Amino acid sequence: MLFSLNQARSALVANGSLVIGECIRPYVNQPIYPELMFQILESFAEVQLDPEMRPNPGFLTADQWHRAFTRAGFDQVKVAPDIDRIREIYPHFFAGAICGQNTVGKPSDVH
Repeated sequence: MLFSLNQARSALVANGSLVIGECIRPYVNQPIYPELMFQILESFAEVQLDPEMRPNPGFLTADQWHRAFTRAGFDQVKVAPDIDRIREIYPHFFAGAICGQNTVGKPSDVH
């Protein structure tokens, strides 16, 4: 995932933004039904794990997405809507957008 985010950032112009739409897990380790259909895909289930960004296969939480974008060198990272606030009212809200800006001219070799 970090490789892909770095590749996306390297394709952006200075101050360009990456915006992705994704299923977002409301809580760490909370099973969510949209994952059921993806479990048969090797590319979904057999991913490289990382204790901070991706401790288990499947969809990420808003915090994990924020850490991933930040680690890939993006600035002004935001997840919209505010999943942390929504989950207190409706814990089955699973969609959002993750946004980050490339505020440097060319990305450095961020790992």
